Amino acid sequence: MPMKRCYVDSFSGLQRMFLDYSVTFTAEDFQDYQAVNKPLWVDYQNGAITSLQLQHQRFDSWRNV
Repeated sequence: MPMKRCYVDSFSGLQRMFLDYSVTFTAEDFQDYQAVNKPLWVDYQNGAITSLQLQHQRFDSWRNV
């Protein structure tokens, strides 16, 4: 039986995740997230931060929402 492929773009995936916490995630929020997330991935690839730091730091802006 062939596997079904389910495609969820990053923005929609983040919207769904934040909805679980009753937080509205807008297109502007996504731009802010991308501005933080992309450099963190570079830092991770360069060995400057750990995967755990990456996972936590990219959501720091929403910690107190």
